[in-house]
This record gives sequence, C-alpha cells and structure tokens, in this order.
Amino acid sequence: MSTLYENSDWSKEDMGVVTEPMKIEMIQRYKDILSTEKIGYYRKEMEQKEKEGHPVSYIDMWGLAIEHLIYEMGEYPL
Repeated sequence: MSTLYENSDWSKEDMGVVTEPMKIEMIQRYKDILSTEKIGYYRKEMEQKEKEGHPVSYIDMWGLAIEHLIYEMGEYPL
C-alpha cells in the first residue's frame, strides 16, 4: 500500500503499474518458500524449538514459510 501512495495521482493511473511489480515479487517468493535451502532452514528452526522444549508441528513449519512469503527477511531470517 505504501508504494501506491508514493504517487499523489495514483487514482488517475493504471493500477497495473503499481500491482504488477508486487505480483512478480510475490510469485518469486512463493517459489522460494519451498526451495531446498528454505526447507533445511525450516527443519533447523523446528529442531531448535523442540530442543528448547516447545511442541512443534507442520503448522509451525508452514508458519515460517508464510513469514518468508510475507516479510522476506533476507536470505535467512534471524
């Protein structure tokens, strides 16, 4: 949304100009969430949580994938 409001004339322009780059980025992130590297990262995170005594499930792993999809915190999040 912040990208949309950067231009004061946003309502007079084609919305595709704003939404198309975002769609392309989200598609790339979606492909990346199931990469071998990310799956390894998710597994390590789950193992660490389990070592700390937290119950873990596939839902937690999916949560990490969604976090990556939405926030894209760099190559590997914290």
